[in-house]
Amino acid sequence: MARFHLLSCRPGSLVFQWLLKLPSFALVVGALVRLLTSLVPRSVLCSLVKLATGFPADAVETTTAFIKSPTGVRQAL
Repeated sequence: MARFHLLSCRPGSLVFQWLLKLPSFALVVGALVRLLTSLVPRSVLCSLVKLATGFPADAVETTTAFIKSPTGVRQAL
């Protein structure tokens, strides 16, 4: 039996392409992110975005607004 290791896949590989082709993937991930971001205060989310991306303050605000928007994550997927 062939062994498969997800971490050995590079972005854009077959696994990720397969996930993106699932009909409800964007909807489910979007809903999950929306739920999680609704529980996190905006200031904390801004700090997390800054930490993860290293963006300047204006880009952090824009990214946070996009993430907290009703369909932002789903649109990105």
